[in-house]
Amino acid sequence: MFFDTDGNLAICRRQIILRIEIVHVVGVVGAVVGRRFVCLCLLLCFAGCAGTGSSWSAHWPQQGGFGRAASSAIKDPHTWAPLVVAAVFAATNLDEEVSRKAIENSGVFGDPQGSSNDLRDLAGAAYLLSLIVVPSDSIRDKASGLVLGLSATAATVGVADGLKQLAGRQRPVNDNDQSFPSGHASYTSVVTRLTQNNLSYIDMPAWQRTTLNAGLYGIAIGGAWARVEAGKHFPSDVLAGYALGSFFAAFFQEAFMSGHAGASVSFVPLDQGGAFTVVLPTR
Repeated sequence: MFFDTDGNLAICRRQIILRIEIVHVVGVVGAVVGRRFVCLCLLLCFAGCAGTGSSWSAHWPQQGGFGRAASSAIKDPHTWAPLVVAAVFAATNLDEEVSRKAIENSGVFGDPQGSSNDLRDLAGAAYLLSLIVVPSDSIRDKASGLVLGLSATAATVGVADGLKQLAGRQRPVNDNDQSFPSGHASYTSVVTRLTQNNLSYIDMPAWQRTTLNAGLYGIAIGGAWARVEAGKHFPSDVLAGYALGSFFAAFFQEAFMSGHAGASVSFVPLDQGGAFTVVLPTR
């Protein structure tokens, strides 16, 4: 580690730490509106960028983080396994055969359309509850995690809608050409996976974690099958939707919440001013 003569610059093996003290700017503004108020505002603005390393919060990834996250998400069995099964269904007559039998029998859900909507809403509620109970250091950490979840969900919904327009596949009941992929399945998949990620930060007995995860899988699978029974999707549609949601949940989790944060900024009030500390990762 190297420090300059004033102790304001530190160069380590993994990061560069730059400390900048601002006296006159804060002091002049503080003479008008109060130095403590200015320092508090700056502290709030930059507190979200500073992290403890153990907090549940989102951060901007380091260089190459997006590529690693994409690779990890593609290799996730929740992503590639449903796609393999979907390809098998689409390449054979299983898609039409299973869909026809599901519509004729409706053996699981009496009202598959209503049940799929209920399970979708239940998945969203479970995610919001997990967001509330997951331990974090501050409200800003909660907010950053919420933004991550909303971003992953928005990306999933947006890509699913785009694929629907490109594929133009007729639904089993032939009411429109928005069958592939399933929007319900993709949404339920991404929020249940995000919920499971949140639960991983909470200490609980193994049996309880297994039960909760099994329940979340049940919501996702049940909601997807309800869409098949309702005649809104073929099995390959819901499998592809599940894979899509899993991909974005894994991608955003890996890119923005795993490993070390990228550049960070913090602010500490001092006499007649304050000091910014900028941390820049070097690897």
